[in-house]
Amino acid sequence: MPAESKVQSLDRTFDILELLGNEQNGYTLVQISEKLDLPK
Repeated sequence: MPAESKVQSLDRTFDILELLGNEQNGYTLVQISEKLDLPK
């Protein structure tokens, strides 16, 4: 895996963790993908 892909994966991971950390009830996979404009 190229370094750029690893960085993008880490960025997405931190975006997801930040999103989940700000919500007490959590999100479904569909909600996460919609809120962060990510593919399912």
